[in-house]
Amino acid sequence: MGLPTRLDEPLPPDTLHVVVDMQQLFDRHPDWGGESPRLVLPNVLKLIRHRPERTLYTRFLPPRVPEEAEGRWRRYYERWPGVCLEGGGAPYVELLPELQALAAQGRVIDKPAYSGFSAPAFVALLEAEDPSCLLFSGVETDMCVLATLLQAVDRGYRAVLAGDAVASARTDVHEAVLHLLDSRLGSQVDCATTEAVVAAWR
Repeated sequence: MGLPTRLDEPLPPDTLHVVVDMQQLFDRHPDWGGESPRLVLPNVLKLIRHRPERTLYTRFLPPRVPEEAEGRWRRYYERWPGVCLEGGGAPYVELLPELQALAAQGRVIDKPAYSGFSAPAFVALLEAEDPSCLLFSGVETDMCVLATLLQAVDRGYRAVLAGDAVASARTDVHEAVLHLLDSRLGSQVDCATTEAVVAAWR
């Protein structure tokens, strides 16, 4: 879908930018790596550099071994043992090299599941800073980004998605999520280009 090039309502000064899982795990890991983080990295960087002090970063943190995962997550990691920390995944948990120095100016929060809200530290930070709006970028559109965004909506935040700063391994599913948000959640989620978001966030 074509992304709006302007937002009707400006982003408030208290907006927090959530950079979701821009990790080496999804860039160069032999099991999960792909091109999606690199496709959106320039736009993610534009958003970060616009307000580095209003940025936080999530990292998807696999368990040490599959047996330490709970419920159906254990079955999931039995399929993907190579991403577990003792299975070779530990070095890949780090953010992309281009983000590591920038992340020192913000905050990095590890989460055990798709949504950022699965991490108590993420919830605590939001409670402490009390933003009215959350801006999202990162990967993957149809998994960790969507899970975090929907929980933000459930909790009453205004949610803004920079649609050209999120990506998925499946382009068709990425497009389907953007269409879903536009057609079903347009009253709660604003989706626009990175340039439109920057212009609206002063």
